[in-house]
Amino acid sequence: IIMTSNLGSAEVAREWKPAPKGTTGPGAPPAKERVKELVMEQVRKHFRPEFVNRVDEFIIFDPLRREQMAHIVGLRLKGVAARLGEKRMRLEATRGAVAYLASKGFDPVFGGRPVRRLIQRELETPLARALLRGDFAEEDAVVVGCSTSGAVGEEGALTFVRVPCGATPSGAAALAAAKDAAETGEEVPDQQPEEQEEEQAVPTAASSTSSATSAAPAAPA
Repeated sequence: IIMTSNLGSAEVAREWKPAPKGTTGPGAPPAKERVKELVMEQVRKHFRPEFVNRVDEFIIFDPLRREQMAHIVGLRLKGVAARLGEKRMRLEATRGAVAYLASKGFDPVFGGRPVRRLIQRELETPLARALLRGDFAEEDAVVVGCSTSGAVGEEGALTFVRVPCGATPSGAAALAAAKDAAETGEEVPDQQPEEQEEEQAVPTAASSTSSATSAAPAAPA
């Protein structure tokens, strides 16, 4: 039987070291020995001794660090990409978008929990609205970028660019070009479906930006 608890998390958060001068962010967590001391103190206060003595082992998890959040974001984006795949669409996220979500979703007290709500608010909801408007269609790729570099403390918003690539070599090249442009902040070049090249020109950047200014396919690019 494995039981989990967040007892002591608030006490641990209060002892995080401040960020270095001239930087932003939550700083660094206390030493492992101090974390265990704080957590076990709260365990003994909260539970009766009879219960504590019946537990074979207490395992103290290390607080999540900012660099680990990018991996959590990647796992969440896998789920979004899988749902888009059911509509025969692809999802590509730039490094800037992943960094933005990882930075904004980081919380030293709640760990990776805020990431799910952040992605739902800043990615899934705006993307769902764009799909309902008909901004994207089957065989499209959605390139998720960020209006900023994604640096710690830098405000920005996610952007969504349509790339009608399909399963063709030119489509793959168009997707790569659009993703590179989104990474560098350059204008996304015009792209056209190979079979409709003479009939329809694709907008330069049929993009929308989430209203929140305040959350790859498989992994960060």
